[in-house]
Amino acid sequence: MVGTFDGAVTLEHTGLGDDLEMRDGVSGGWPMVLSGLKTLLESGLHESMKMPDDA
Repeated sequence: MVGTFDGAVTLEHTGLGDDLEMRDGVSGGWPMVLSGLKTLLESGLHESMKMPDDA
């Protein structure tokens, strides 16, 4: 492991007002985004993000 992180990440999405449909839409996607970010930070560069050998 390159480094360690002993903390927390907090995400606050503001400015949605009373638009419940928009709020439901964006809040449903964030767990997947944060999970992917956590995996990337824990394990390094994901295989799909690496440059091809001939690039």
